[in-house]
Amino acid sequence: MLAQIEPTRNDFMALASYLVHGKERPTSPDRVAWAFTHNIPTADPELAADIMAATARQSRRCTQPTYHLSINWHPDERPSPEVM
Repeated sequence: MLAQIEPTRNDFMALASYLVHGKERPTSPDRVAWAFTHNIPTADPELAADIMAATARQSRRCTQPTYHLSINWHPDERPSPEVM
């Protein structure tokens, strides 16, 4: 497993769009196998981004609220969805 932390930013919608669609258009149907949310009342990435942005706007101290940790598997690793 390889992990990479991306720089923090202040744009939940841009991050959600990148995660779902990537940089290339049209989006590959294999880009996202599944998505998971926690402590938010939706599994829709764009709606979740709206909710998180609205919550972040309530803070005066938090100026870079997004955090993106990318976890990728080495090509030789083929973990099951349960392991992932």
